[in-house]
Amino acid sequence: MDAKLYMNLYIPANVQTETFSFDFSHFETPNNGVPCAAGGVQPCPDLVSFLNNGASEQTINIGGDDYNLVITGFLSNGTVVSDFLTLEGVANSAILQGKLVSTSMQPVPEPLTILGASAAVGFGGLFKRKLAQKKNTKA
Repeated sequence: MDAKLYMNLYIPANVQTETFSFDFSHFETPNNGVPCAAGGVQPCPDLVSFLNNGASEQTINIGGDDYNLVITGFLSNGTVVSDFLTLEGVANSAILQGKLVSTSMQPVPEPLTILGASAAVGFGGLFKRKLAQKKNTKA
């Protein structure tokens, strides 16, 4: 079963409140599975996880820059995890961990990309010189 989570983000310095929505999956398991489909012990727990890598489609503008709110996971015993089990017959809660990611930042090239581009320019110059030398020898 897929569902939506709606949350409000209040940023005092920006004096605004934005509403974000996230898609997540709630895997309803048979309670008497052997073994339990999502792990755990009987009655088998259900599994909750975020879809779309926890990224929101909405943006928020702070100081002239646009950001997406990205849920990085659920906080469980001090560790961020991508999903969590919900026990049967009890109230379950989870702490969400997220971050604001700039949508206007340009990606920084990887060192190998820079090296590859430099090598291509160097080889291009070398081949151009060799071609010019061949033309001069023929003339």
